[in-house]
Amino acid sequence: MTPSRSVQRPYRETGRPRSLYAQAGRPAWLEVDLGRFQKNISVIRARLPKGTGFMAVVKADAYGHGAVPCAEAAIAAGADMLGVAIIEEGVQLRTAGVPAPIALLYPEAPERAMEFLRWNLVATVADLDFARALQKAAEKEGRPVGVYLKVDTGLGRYGLLPEQLPAFLRELRSFPLLRIAGMLSHFATAGDLDRDYAVRQLASFNALLDALKAHGESLEAVSITNSGAFLEWPESYFNTVRLGILMYGLYPTRFSERTVPVEPIAQLKTRILSLKELPAGSSISYGRTFRTDRTTRVATLPIGFADGYPKALSNTGDVLVRGKRARVLGQVCMDAMMVDVTDIPGATTGDEVVVFGTQGGVALPVSELAERAGTSVYEILCRLGPRLPRFYLPGTTPETSEQGT
Repeated sequence: MTPSRSVQRPYRETGRPRSLYAQAGRPAWLEVDLGRFQKNISVIRARLPKGTGFMAVVKADAYGHGAVPCAEAAIAAGADMLGVAIIEEGVQLRTAGVPAPIALLYPEAPERAMEFLRWNLVATVADLDFARALQKAAEKEGRPVGVYLKVDTGLGRYGLLPEQLPAFLRELRSFPLLRIAGMLSHFATAGDLDRDYAVRQLASFNALLDALKAHGESLEAVSITNSGAFLEWPESYFNTVRLGILMYGLYPTRFSERTVPVEPIAQLKTRILSLKELPAGSSISYGRTFRTDRTTRVATLPIGFADGYPKALSNTGDVLVRGKRARVLGQVCMDAMMVDVTDIPGATTGDEVVVFGTQGGVALPVSELAERAGTSVYEILCRLGPRLPRFYLPGTTPETSEQGT
């Protein structure tokens, strides 16, 4: 079966003024700047040695930003291939007409092996059961298939342990239609203050790479570099880097070196849907965890934890209204939250509210939300719900890139 190449656009690109974006739909939305996304990729690529491949990781709906538009924009900006986590993510891109190489970064269940050939996806192999199923699928299709080996250098997740690799390679040679095209591993602490563990992982990876070369393997993709390692460990680049969070304009940890000038590409916005004045002593939201100590103007926003806003920010989070911070009052609800606009003159229903992003020159970064909520920027972004419309500021498309416009 040949993957469909028909281009479907499950997203919206618009050049309309930002203040008009949400008028035709739900008054809570994510705004994604694809032009800035591509600029981030260009800045990253400029740091790579000539000939180093770039894998753009667009798993988890491109970290909540929208897989198809981000995949297309990444390829137009110079990414060589795409990385996803599960088969369905690869199928989504193929169905949308994305022709670039797509690799699954993790092993899959043996019974799903045929899907890799059906949708022209690169499989990652770390066990013989899956390798055997992939060989049978390749025999049925009558063609060879390239695979990446996954090795565990210290993350303790997927992958072959160093001592398992020699025996695995001997067994793999009994599967003539499987061609080793690459080797992957993953850092556990890249970007953290303690570098000793990452040094040991890198040494282990180098030893495994030497072992593969000794078996005569010539690898198209040798990759251990994630965003944290990219910022601090040029010696880890090998011939392919694979980056996720840095492309989207965010640093993986608060300890990460800010050596690459990237900018966040997304802003989460909503509007004031209701406004009321409550007297001192009034309770707000479930559990009565907040009571007013003065006459308070309370704005209700149509966004809540079902959209991915952390409930942990109840009574502690801020939003931006008219370029000023407004504190979250009471518990964040499933579909709404309340904020204090008492000290924001002129605040009224319909006002645009920035949940994270910038307004009036004031920044409220998603990293601040993550720190206050006791989580990471990854979790904040990946939990942004599908009922939030995504609006896209257009970047360079593959078509216009080819025309030089």
